[in-house]
Amino acid sequence: MKKRFLAIIATMLALFLTVFASGCDACAGDTTLYFSNNFYKGGASQPPSSEYREDFYYTVEFIDKYETIEKDSLLKNQEVDYDFSGTYEMHFTANANTQNLNTSVEIPENASIYALTTKLNLNAWYKVSGTYADGGEDFNDGKTYKDVLESTVYFLPAGYGFAPLYSVTKQTYTSLYFVKDKFDVKRTEYNVETIYENSSYNTNISGSLDRSFTGEYKFKSSIDNAELLFALRSFEIEEERTKKISVISPAYNAPQSLIVRNEREYTETFALDNNEPIGIPVKKYSMYRDDRFNMGITQYFTIQKVSEETPNEKALLLEYISPLCTNGSTYTMGAIKYTLDKTTNQA
Repeated sequence: MKKRFLAIIATMLALFLTVFASGCDACAGDTTLYFSNNFYKGGASQPPSSEYREDFYYTVEFIDKYETIEKDSLLKNQEVDYDFSGTYEMHFTANANTQNLNTSVEIPENASIYALTTKLNLNAWYKVSGTYADGGEDFNDGKTYKDVLESTVYFLPAGYGFAPLYSVTKQTYTSLYFVKDKFDVKRTEYNVETIYENSSYNTNISGSLDRSFTGEYKFKSSIDNAELLFALRSFEIEEERTKKISVISPAYNAPQSLIVRNEREYTETFALDNNEPIGIPVKKYSMYRDDRFNMGITQYFTIQKVSEETPNEKALLLEYISPLCTNGSTYTMGAIKYTLDKTTNQA
């Protein structure tokens, strides 16, 4: 289950997408990124104290259709079936333990170092006409695999554009391949380490994929893929407007420009922390690659608006929609939906 579209981000680390946007507020790549502190409280001008920590827990499920994402008709037959379910968690601290921090960035004096760790546990079930990742075939009831993605990323506060310092990702996941009129399930396992310097970075990939490369970037103008879900909470965009964000991902040898659009602002019902469902003011963001010839499949994010009436008075990522597609020949499989269940924070 490989996501080949956007996110250039955090859920199986290969998220990518796109649409060519005219009239964007800024061009990504060499443009300094500006973030609020909305992840903390009301866009406060002062960042959180060093004791600040927050934890988020999501339910993960498969859906056939969402907005512009829809399961391809070719996949609605008896030769292939699949389903996904699991959990995703995200843990942030404003005072990172830097014992394992490997970076060559010149860190500004008195700057805090943030750390974000994530873990996706996914039960991936397939029933296919071809072969399975373990070499078997013709399973009448299909076969279930345990997909896991773990990431840790260190970065600077909003005032420094959430500039990345170091990231490491470990992932084991299955993918659906369509080749020569047959569907096969293949398994991939690899680790990624990205070490940042002031104007360049070194990425090392080991495992099923094995390669290393060096890229160039401008300090405070790009974020690491593993930060993306966190950073979007503090990426302020007016309704029906777009902005660009530059993301460094192991899927590419250079920073990639993504377009984020605030599609609409409205009230949606969510149930958090085992409480009764309530209407919450939200912003619906879409994201896609800034490439008019290879726009990819759009991802969607539902982010709580900041006000005194909203839970915790800060921006929360309430829902995330990550599209899926086959490998070999590209067909849209549907999407993985992440829904926030529980939050904890410590001031």
